[in-house]
Amino acid sequence: MKKILAMLMTFILIMGLAGCGSDGSEAGELTKAASEIKLPEAIDYITDMKVDENGCITLAAYERKGDFNGIISISKTENDGESWETLYQREVSIEERENHFAEAYLYLGDSGSYFEVGDWDTEDLRNSLKKRYYLRDFDSEPLEFDFSWTDFIIDDVNYIDFEESYGMKLWGEYGEKTELYRMNIRDRQIEQIQLPEVTGPDYMGNDGRYVYVMYYPEIEEAATFSAGLKLIEKEIKENGHCIRYDMKENKVHQSEILDVLAKKAMLWNSVESNDDQNYSMYAADTYSEEERYYILNDSGLWRIDKNGETLIYKEENWLKEIYYLNYLTVGNGTVYFTAAPEDGETRLLKITDNP
Repeated sequence: MKKILAMLMTFILIMGLAGCGSDGSEAGELTKAASEIKLPEAIDYITDMKVDENGCITLAAYERKGDFNGIISISKTENDGESWETLYQREVSIEERENHFAEAYLYLGDSGSYFEVGDWDTEDLRNSLKKRYYLRDFDSEPLEFDFSWTDFIIDDVNYIDFEESYGMKLWGEYGEKTELYRMNIRDRQIEQIQLPEVTGPDYMGNDGRYVYVMYYPEIEEAATFSAGLKLIEKEIKENGHCIRYDMKENKVHQSEILDVLAKKAMLWNSVESNDDQNYSMYAADTYSEEERYYILNDSGLWRIDKNGETLIYKEENWLKEIYYLNYLTVGNGTVYFTAAPEDGETRLLKITDNP
């Protein structure tokens, strides 16, 4: 079900071809050991996580209770999972209907939290619904809000604080182009973020602080699927780029390091991976004085910095079996990510990386 959800959530956002391939880069390799953090009981997957300067982890998670019900929760540990304190817990549900299932995501903001409850139609994604709520503090009742006051559909929201959120506008049947908007929910004001020109198919993702827009030029129509993949691979390697938008500082940034990140992510998503593998996840190391990112997919966990790309961790089973890599974050110099085998339990792993 987790893999189905991942496909549903990325279906209208990811424009690319999936095929088989291998990593032909001459990247540096320096694999490190990972330690496991014991998770609270009855967690299906992590939806958000924050780590403070003292290593205290605050975790937002979802537990499935059948197709139509679930529980969202926020927990905290100060000792790498030896014990957990439950800060918030709430049951969520949808109307029971055939071919529908519930899924919820909870995000930790700088002031309060935000969660959304999805009612997914497995036969027609366009009939799926989302309800969104603010949670000012753990003692308050959630405040439902929507975007009915806008003139377009908001597909994704990246929560920052109680007054401001950020979303994407998509048009065309499957999101032919992406635009980024800054919205004040309280005052119902909306402003488009002026990004540099995106010259072709784009991917958009975020790590809680930054929104990344990755793109490559349009390609000519190819005679065969294989020829199309080769054209995409060529354009990504030669002309793949990334725009990074800082949601807190309202700033746009571009760099050669970001372009390396974009090429790594897009080559995996569009050329190297297959249908049973995960899309790339990426996150910035905001604690580092130097520009540094991490990218995670079935090929491993990679560091992207001024020295190029370096493999720092991998598990052979990720490429041989179906694995779900659902979360990646960097906090206080340590990389955290989750991995779960098909029908297996989710593991939260951490790697301290001091390049």
